[in-house]
Amino acid sequence: MRILFAINGGYLPQSVGGSEWSLHHFATGLQQRGHAVAVLATLKDAGWTGLRNKVAGRVLRQAFPVDHHMGYPCFRGTDIEQGLQEAASRFRPDVLFAAGTGSGSVALCRQAIRMGIEVIYSVKDVWFPGHGDLRTLEGARFVTNSRFTAKRLYDTFGLPSTIVRPPIDPQRCRVPAAGTRVVLVNPYESKGGPLALAMAQARKDIPFAFYESWSVDLTSIKKQALASGNIEWHRSVLDPRKIYRNTRVLLVPSQAEEAWGMVASEAQCSGIPVIGSEIGGLSESIGPGGIRLPPDAPLSVWNDALDLLWRDQREWQRLSDAALAHAARHEIQVATQIDLLDELLESGSRRAVRHSAECTDLKPVDWR
Repeated sequence: MRILFAINGGYLPQSVGGSEWSLHHFATGLQQRGHAVAVLATLKDAGWTGLRNKVAGRVLRQAFPVDHHMGYPCFRGTDIEQGLQEAASRFRPDVLFAAGTGSGSVALCRQAIRMGIEVIYSVKDVWFPGHGDLRTLEGARFVTNSRFTAKRLYDTFGLPSTIVRPPIDPQRCRVPAAGTRVVLVNPYESKGGPLALAMAQARKDIPFAFYESWSVDLTSIKKQALASGNIEWHRSVLDPRKIYRNTRVLLVPSQAEEAWGMVASEAQCSGIPVIGSEIGGLSESIGPGGIRLPPDAPLSVWNDALDLLWRDQREWQRLSDAALAHAARHEIQVATQIDLLDELLESGSRRAVRHSAECTDLKPVDWR
């Protein structure tokens, strides 16, 4: 089968984030099983990839020239709907697997349906006003990344879905020993950047490290972080082991409903406990391998949790062991997710998700 993955934004190695890595693991996993795969994404001007594609586009007179930086064809250009026309002509996909991240993804799927291409829409977030009415994607099948997302999709639109969790490759993110810092990945406001900054400013004796992820303006918080004196600031990295080698405790204080929490799952592969928000699918991804708090809990509560893990080695070890066990569960293994996606692609069957009590958020861990 020929599968075209599409993301209405930048892609690896130009853009680094959970959605991008999920698509990459899906693409490589299905490629290893004999499927032909390609990715359609928008191009950023910066860097070698941007320069190379712009030159190739002029020479070849193609709006979406192909590169193979990630081990399979990637079509990159400016107008993604035009890109679908080019990719359909040159790659001839049987299926469009769209990373659903907003109205642009829905418009792209409508175009694919008009072109006679089967559509699988992967729901990556639950801010549905930004997507539009997903019921207009007639004939499309839906994939969700957590029980929380599946339930919200069903409650909002009455649409069933197959739960395919973000594929986590332990070999790509596992490190041998705990680091020495409290780490936050993506210090954007909705990800809890200001809260993490306040925690660091209140605990000058604890070293922190902030890592960029999305391509957004972080000038203000970066300036404050560097002025704090106990926060390292890092650019985004392709190899997540560079992050987790530095990490003793992972901080995920998201203020918006997360569909999942990929950094939590990755960190737990190395037994790194997580302090994160009890919100959306993040509760499911953290599970028993950390401390979950209400996102609007007072700063003192967040710092009490940090003090507990930072100063109490026995408690840190208990949650480290729980994190390792949580990361080893069958349902989160990359092979399990590829099996589900492969079966969905091959059979064309619709798997209705059971929307019962098991789809509700997990109960908080009593860590006190």
